[in-house]
Amino acid sequence: MFDYVKENPEEFIAVFTVLSTLLLNLLGFGDEEIQKKKLKIILLSYGIVLMLILSTGKKVTFFLLLLNISLFLFGGLLHGTNENQNLEKELGLFHFFIYNSSAWFLLAQNYILLGGTIISFILTPIFHFFNVDLLFTTITLGIISIILLFIQYLLVIKDYFGLESFNEVLKGLCKNKEVALNMGIPKEGVSSLGNDTKELLSFVLYCEDKNFFERKSNTINLVDLKMRCTKRLIFKDKIVIDAESRKKQYIRGYSTIEQQLVRQFSMTPYSYKYTIRRKIFNDWLYTPLFCKSICNRKARTYGKKKKKAAQKELMWNLKYMLLIQYFIIVLKKPKNSNDLIKEMSKQSRVSVPVYEKMYSIFKGSDESNYYIQQINDNASRDFNFY
Repeated sequence: MFDYVKENPEEFIAVFTVLSTLLLNLLGFGDEEIQKKKLKIILLSYGIVLMLILSTGKKVTFFLLLLNISLFLFGGLLHGTNENQNLEKELGLFHFFIYNSSAWFLLAQNYILLGGTIISFILTPIFHFFNVDLLFTTITLGIISIILLFIQYLLVIKDYFGLESFNEVLKGLCKNKEVALNMGIPKEGVSSLGNDTKELLSFVLYCEDKNFFERKSNTINLVDLKMRCTKRLIFKDKIVIDAESRKKQYIRGYSTIEQQLVRQFSMTPYSYKYTIRRKIFNDWLYTPLFCKSICNRKARTYGKKKKKAAQKELMWNLKYMLLIQYFIIVLKKPKNSNDLIKEMSKQSRVSVPVYEKMYSIFKGSDESNYYIQQINDNASRDFNFY
């Protein structure tokens, strides 16, 4: 890198100038509508790409990579200036930055530009190997860039993928006063549920997310793999899955209870159809950071001495509260096992008759008692959201 700068000072100054222009534009849009910001930055980015291709020749790949890194970093700074990000500020600096940079990367669909950089990385050594002249290389990379510009620009215009702020999700979760999260001064008391409701909840846990209270995180991890190997299935060899349920099993993606619940409020209309971006960002980054920010804010109400302990422990009671909210919001607060099974069948891969057979085996079993105990334990946490 330093050798290149010494040998090509004018070229480096030109590249540095255009990247500085990008930074100034990213930080200078103020309160302009985010859609216009995205489109302007896309045009500016590809203008820089074309200039880099013309000015750096076969060395363009390095500078394209630098451009991608700049867009990711400074795009995060731009997205982080959103005035609606109140609850997001409870995150630590690293998580706050990663959240905003990743959000901008997916909202502006900059993975298309990154794909173009990878294409350049592949083509450049091939052209060099076959001694292709510089003019042909420049024209080829320029045409590819123009095509990618049109693709990315038009896709962003037509894109419905969007995200609500953490505040909006919290409001959605607290609309039902019966299970609203108390984010203010802690109150004494323990959430109490009837035995019938606990049994229904235990069935939900076993069918939807067996390891919900085994892991502190909000996404599947090594705990799930471990429990899969050690926990026996009480339905094995007792139930024959019908053809329709077996078919759905292979087309349904696995999500934790938190992921299924949070996405009800975190995604703007029509965003759900963007499966890849929803899975990568909304399920694996947005949901855990949203839960973390809630715990961080609630921990403040316990005072300085207990704040750190609260930050570590609040997640367990939050998971309990989210389970109740999932039961009420997603499953529509079923009054009995028949209502529950109908709603669960709508949400999952399993037909009603199969669920009915599963419930008859599960009810009153050791597994049911085990999950009821987990529900009781996490309902009675010292640090809670009551």
